Amino acid sequence: MRPFALLTTTLLGCTTATVQDPARTGDASVRPAEAGPEDVGFWDAGSPDTFVMVDSGPPPELPPTVEETWATPLADNSSASPIATDLNGDGILDIVLGTGTENARGAVEAISGVNGGSLWRNAAANESIFTLPLKLDVDLDGRDEIIVGGRGAELLALDAQTGQQHWSFSPRGNSGRDAGYFNFYTPQKLPDLDGDAVPELLVANGGDSRAEPFAPRPPGHLMILSGATGETLRKAAMPDEAETYLSPLWVEQDPLDASFIVFGSGGETLSGSLWRATLGELMAEDLSEAVQLVAPASYKGFIAPPTVADLNKDGQLDVITSSFDGYLKAISLRRGEEIWSHFVPDTETQASPSVGYLNDDDYPDVLALFCRGTYPQWNGTELIAVSGHDGRILFRHTFEYAAIPSPLLADFNQDGLDEALVILNPAVSQGGAPRRDQKVIMIEGGSGEIHELAVHPGNTIGTPVLADIDRDRRYELVFTRSGQRGLELVRWDFNTPIDERPSWTGYLGPTGTGQFSPSRR
Repeated sequence: MRPFALLTTTLLGCTTATVQDPARTGDASVRPAEAGPEDVGFWDAGSPDTFVMVDSGPPPELPPTVEETWATPLADNSSASPIATDLNGDGILDIVLGTGTENARGAVEAISGVNGGSLWRNAAANESIFTLPLKLDVDLDGRDEIIVGGRGAELLALDAQTGQQHWSFSPRGNSGRDAGYFNFYTPQKLPDLDGDAVPELLVANGGDSRAEPFAPRPPGHLMILSGATGETLRKAAMPDEAETYLSPLWVEQDPLDASFIVFGSGGETLSGSLWRATLGELMAEDLSEAVQLVAPASYKGFIAPPTVADLNKDGQLDVITSSFDGYLKAISLRRGEEIWSHFVPDTETQASPSVGYLNDDDYPDVLALFCRGTYPQWNGTELIAVSGHDGRILFRHTFEYAAIPSPLLADFNQDGLDEALVILNPAVSQGGAPRRDQKVIMIEGGSGEIHELAVHPGNTIGTPVLADIDRDRRYELVFTRSGQRGLELVRWDFNTPIDERPSWTGYLGPTGTGQFSPSRR
């Protein structure tokens, strides 16, 4: 492994491309929407500073009106969460997501946010792609590439305008398995560590999908990869030698040596812990001194990525985690002390906690959901809203549907409190369940009142993305939904003005880092 020095450089910013793409005209079978005026600001889920707040008149009432602008079929099934980002520099946000399921080839789809037409499709992966796409300028040409990964050690850097491959991780597939590489999970940007001016990647690899439940599995690893080439720079096994399925978080602080990596071990049938380590420990390829933030409570581990926020406004960050055995906990990141804890018995979850403002105090709050039963036989959902600074239950709901995507939070009626968007799937019970329709609901901040937005056939696995796609100063929601035509990508338009700083608008939050930034209080 080649040596390199740890440089205390800051993360590089990314700029969008300016190349026009004639493929944006898309598929004539979908209904296009009109784009907003060219001089209107927009909020990009990957760039929180590119927003201009607009006075949109009196506060809207709940529930908002919803219009399905387009629904475009995808070639493959998918459990991935999309991002909304401007792929060609025209100011309109497009959609990128991975596709493919277990034991099936994967692809990366780029879809026009305007009308659902295909911009490009890369089908080079041999197995499914499910990580949240990450934007990174890997060749320093001023234009972002898209980094995505999934099963079989698949990890690709693709040109955001064309889908052409810049690099792929090696070894992969059976060769990767023989070398001890399994699934990649959502990467995070690290500072430039090897002096080439390109940020590096923090990523977890693990999870042998061919192993039987409860059977011993190879240990998972934290890795540092070169952002420019995908080459492995550093690699260290989990401190407990357990498997891993959890996307790690990079919590950068000043100075750099005060920063932390938050990661998890264990799985659906093997115990694990939530951990905190330093970048220096990973650079030394030794996580034996990592701090155990949450110890095992059962034979299950940690799958859903945690969330980082300052819950009690003491200037210190806290970690909120939902374990696969039904615990919701808040822990001080630096001190490692538990702040509060809740247990929802006989439940599991793959959904990360969401953070926003759900009551009238000035502290951020937590919304989490847990599915009843044992995967894959989930037969309902328990949803709890918790006061962030003291752990009080603000409201809770029980549903006879399985909620798999993480809930979204944004202020839809401009009262200073966030509403939650939750997608409820037809429950799966032992022996099969009668066919029922999916429900999309909104839960009102403060009161916890439920508003039903839509009922339709289908299931949704990946977390939707909420953004101002067409720069009309109103929210759009984009999500995948199984239907009679197979999996389709759907865009909904709300009549709701966009929030100045929305709380939790996609998988791993507004910026895909798992970190909450207080803004309105």
